[in-house]
Amino acid sequence: MASRSVTTPAAALQSFLAGTADLAAGSVSMWVRLWPQLTVIWMAGWMVTELSTRVATQIPLEHVWLAVGVFAIGLLGTLAAIVLMLRVIARALDITSLVPPEEQDDAAEQSVTHVLALTLLPFLGIYAAVNEVAARADQLTALALLQSGFLADRTILTELNPFTSTGKTWFVVGLIVGTYLVRRAVDLFREKVGWRWLGVVVTMLEAYFLLVVILSGQHVLERARLWWEGRTVVQWMDELGIAIGGLADRLGIHWPAVLAAIGRFLSEVLWPLTLDALVQPVIWLAVAALVYGSKLISLAELWQKGMDSRASKLAPRRLRRLRHLQAVRRGSSTRNRLERLWLEFKEAFLSDIDDKYLPTFHSLRLVLRAGIGFLGAYVLVYAVWTVVTMAWTQLVIRLIGGHEVMFWLTWQPLVTLATDGVTEPLRMCLLAIAFHRCLIQFRPPSLDPAPSEDDTTAEQHDGQEVSR
Repeated sequence: MASRSVTTPAAALQSFLAGTADLAAGSVSMWVRLWPQLTVIWMAGWMVTELSTRVATQIPLEHVWLAVGVFAIGLLGTLAAIVLMLRVIARALDITSLVPPEEQDDAAEQSVTHVLALTLLPFLGIYAAVNEVAARADQLTALALLQSGFLADRTILTELNPFTSTGKTWFVVGLIVGTYLVRRAVDLFREKVGWRWLGVVVTMLEAYFLLVVILSGQHVLERARLWWEGRTVVQWMDELGIAIGGLADRLGIHWPAVLAAIGRFLSEVLWPLTLDALVQPVIWLAVAALVYGSKLISLAELWQKGMDSRASKLAPRRLRRLRHLQAVRRGSSTRNRLERLWLEFKEAFLSDIDDKYLPTFHSLRLVLRAGIGFLGAYVLVYAVWTVVTMAWTQLVIRLIGGHEVMFWLTWQPLVTLATDGVTEPLRMCLLAIAFHRCLIQFRPPSLDPAPSEDDTTAEQHDGQEVSR
């Protein structure tokens, strides 16, 4: 009976520290090596974002649909810079060499527009979770105030509130549904005619659709919270809490203070710690996985399960759907006709859920399977990057000195360039290095290149020299 290897705590700690040092040293060395190229790419994305913000402030709120579109272009500029930086680092790491040539993505799946469409959902999800989308919308309002010189009750967020009036409800619903239908129609037309430049249009419509959903969805969540607080069951829970509080007072326990302390711990400590220190780094690593291709994610999952990719030539989900649809089209019975109508509807309007949204789930699942040791080392290095970013930002602000609010509204873009222009390329290096190490961890030894005859002869010669 084979004996199982047991990892001692000391060995586990040594492996964890070695992995942490490897991620940190690899990220810094890659950042030093590629800093000029990465900075230029980040500056280009920054310029697109700032120009879009300035243009959006010039659009009257009566045309909020157009302002949101320009605002979405700014977010796309940021995401495009992230995608291009990760690709430059991947080329330096030669990540494609880890994948057999027959398993690599084709040219269409490697296009920037296709990758942007795949990464939009987790990217905007992160920005929505940390209130970055709302903060940028507030920045638009502040810039409009700076230009007009007077306060206004109407902002982009209020104009996309579906609960202000019945007309506004239909406007927001029509904007969401109409954008989705137009995007899907353009996407199907692009697949039929094969025009690559239409991918840019599809990506912009995708960003527009998700942004409208996020900005209006904030009001829906707030309305759902208010609705829940007005339910009878909540009142029963409040009465139960009052009864427990009375009993606790008799026992000498100050119940309101205990509840307040628990609430502060959950809202001010546990939730920020979970979001900023755990959830956000993992999602960013999943974004990096999406940038490097959906086939690479599937291949890494096969490696993680101990399966040989060359022995499992499964067709992609979209190809299997199309084959099933063709088989149904050849049928002539009434059941086949009804099934065909349903499959045609799914292919026309719902198929991109498989193509664009499910890869996000698969990349998250792959990252979470990397193991506690690897994820712990990665999260620790990411936390160090966060501390360094905060320290660098505070240093830049102190060097500039104290000024009035109008100064910061005017010069904030240059401050962002001086801070994020240094730290964001470093984060992209960390993401790329971490995913590269993840692939090496999953990759089976059978796919390693066999040593050449020259290498074998050199090793034998070295061994003879050592024996002498």
